[in-house]
Amino acid sequence: MKGFTFRRKANGSRSEGFTLAELIISVAVAALVGGLLISIFVSNTGLFYRESSRITEGVGINDSLSSIRSWVKQAQAVAGSFSSYSSGPSELVLQVASIDSSGNILSNVYDYIVYTVSQGRLYLKVFPDATSSRKSLDQILTNNIDSVVFNYFDSSGNTITPLSAVRVRVSITLSQKSGAQNETSVATSEASLRND
Repeated sequence: MKGFTFRRKANGSRSEGFTLAELIISVAVAALVGGLLISIFVSNTGLFYRESSRITEGVGINDSLSSIRSWVKQAQAVAGSFSSYSSGPSELVLQVASIDSSGNILSNVYDYIVYTVSQGRLYLKVFPDATSSRKSLDQILTNNIDSVVFNYFDSSGNTITPLSAVRVRVSITLSQKSGAQNETSVATSEASLRND
């Protein structure tokens, strides 16, 4: 090759070094391996974000359903409305007996529990009566809400108006961007109102 010469040692063997062909092959192999490593890293990063999104959605749905079930089981009735909130397919207002500082139920005094969706967030709002020791609350249960649907049933399982309901079913759909796709999770739960 022009421009490259090999030096011979006194014993006739070549001196140590690389030829141009060896350098080109080494650079090509290094570039190929680097490209594969970057591809694997990018692929695994996408997988991490997808799985993280699924876990976040699952936790959000489970926490929301658990909260709704718990308050429905404590409620004396589904209230038609409270303040600017009204029970219906996308909003739930529960009437819960107020409690004193010792945890005893106050007769004929009620707190109101509201589940409502605003700007893609499911909110839990607690409005205690002035004599109740229950604390007021305005909490976001989960984000990325696509829809929340409340259904109201009588003791025979027939669909009825919220005011006559003894059982409430909720279906929650969360939708979250995960890479180039949207991840959607749907869950349903049902609970009966307090019956005492």
